[in-house]
Amino acid sequence: MLKCLTAYGYGRNYVIVSGLQETNVPNPNITWETAKTWNIGLDATLWNGLLGIEFDYFKTRRSDILTKRSATIPTYTGLLLPDENIGIVDNKGFELVPTHANSINDFRYSLSRNVSFARNKVVFADEQPAVEPARYSCRFHSFIFINEACYNLSSG
Repeated sequence: MLKCLTAYGYGRNYVIVSGLQETNVPNPNITWETAKTWNIGLDATLWNGLLGIEFDYFKTRRSDILTKRSATIPTYTGLLLPDENIGIVDNKGFELVPTHANSINDFRYSLSRNVSFARNKVVFADEQPAVEPARYSCRFHSFIFINEACYNLSSG
């Protein structure tokens, strides 16, 4: 990684220069992260359209996520390793949409709700072992969405 070098000091004097300074070792083996995704769904309409149901279950594993090796050489040492494609995250959840449609004389109406749930789990992030499991950075995230409201179900 390069950053812009603007000034350096020598004694009491500072010299302003234009240039670049290398801050850590680059990694020529960086690739795009990959995702393996699958889902299954069910759509049904019952009683001549009075009740409809849409259900989807999904699961995704993202790997080759660009991150640093913090457990190998902790950041407090001042040594910086290059970013590597070593992170892995799993995501799974479901979405349920029940609907109801009807007409009374010339009046037509339809109702629907949307409920979804998603859970993310960090499978691998090269972190230092924590004293307490809750001190790991972002290990689990669970959310449930009901229409436009979002509720965080994570405990830590």
